[in-house]
Amino acid sequence: MIGQRNLQSRLGSMIRLKKLPRFIILVGELGSGRRTMAKWIADGLNADFVAVANGVADVREVINQSYKLSSDTVYFFADADNMSSAAKSALLKITEEPPRSAYFILSTVDTERLLPTLTSRANVFHMDSYSIADIAEFLGSSGAELSLYANCCNNGREVNLVKQWGDDFFDFVTLVVDNIADVSGSNALKMENKIAFTDGAEGFDVKIFLQAFRAECMRRAMRINDDKVRGRYVSWVQVTSEKLQEIQIKAINKQSVFDMWIFDIREAANAEG
Repeated sequence: MIGQRNLQSRLGSMIRLKKLPRFIILVGELGSGRRTMAKWIADGLNADFVAVANGVADVREVINQSYKLSSDTVYFFADADNMSSAAKSALLKITEEPPRSAYFILSTVDTERLLPTLTSRANVFHMDSYSIADIAEFLGSSGAELSLYANCCNNGREVNLVKQWGDDFFDFVTLVVDNIADVSGSNALKMENKIAFTDGAEGFDVKIFLQAFRAECMRRAMRINDDKVRGRYVSWVQVTSEKLQEIQIKAINKQSVFDMWIFDIREAANAEG
């Protein structure tokens, strides 16, 4: 788990003192480690860990089972903000009559998406943001490589992907930054073959790649004294930031955005002469 020492310390003390709340909400961005934290809690309790679907029938069935347990069990509801109002309302029962051997943990990106009556009866804990030191410890990295890690990863999922890709990813990013201004049509196609434009596709995730490209350009811009060369990297940062915003749009064709990114980067380079 990355960067959660403070939260682990607080929860660990509650577990040791047998004062852990029976109803917990973990708040954090997708990929921040909420499920991992819930499993860590279950391990600390020597309890079974059960991930539960968010349908109202699933919620009601688990609640009924929880009153019949003979051993401690942690029930985990991922992305509880996606629950129906009926499912959220069903959970109110366990806040009024807590089962003796059950713990309920909900994860959400924002408590505002849950019922106020639910959050007011829960103990809410926020996942900590990752620091550069946290990422360094997890990855065993330092220097320029660590700077890229820190600036191209927004959550645990992305950190793990970049760690998995290793040097191949950083070599590719550096190669593209070095040659993007002069890339030919055939080389652009070869570049695209290494990029994944949809979830689960083979290659480097396009969003993470663009974040890393931007981070490398920023790193170079900060170290270069030549105003013209620095200006080139700054303009590339701006172009890439614009394309990253477009990629966030739901149902957009990411490959088309990437094609336009290549075109805009080359246009910016040509404009500078």
